[in-house]
Amino acid sequence: MSKIWVYVYFPSPAPGTPPRNIQAKGLSDTSFEATWLPPSQPNGEILGYRLYYVTDPKLKIDQWLYRASADNQTQITGLLKTTTYYFKLIAYNSAGEGPLSDLFAVKTAQGGEMLLFLLLPDCYASYGR
Repeated sequence: MSKIWVYVYFPSPAPGTPPRNIQAKGLSDTSFEATWLPPSQPNGEILGYRLYYVTDPKLKIDQWLYRASADNQTQITGLLKTTTYYFKLIAYNSAGEGPLSDLFAVKTAQGGEMLLFLLLPDCYASYGR
């Protein structure tokens, strides 16, 4: 009687939560830096992150620009002078993308303050961060 070996592979799901402890600051009149910690539910090895950014947060996410990063930080350069940029982050692993983070805003100005914007129906509420 011959033996048959069966291998069962159980892939990990995509990250279950977005990156956390997100912070950002303006570096210059045309750039900002964002930092974060990995998701609390990574569901496997995090391969990277995408920071989506835009000046008009009402646009659909597929119209936003993004910067990929393998690290827990990135710098966005070449932006409009002294302008508020809105951004969201996702983490991804071999199974796919996790959920988007909350909406954040930062102004391109040296030492620019970061604000957390929570999406509410038909309006935006901002909270200093």
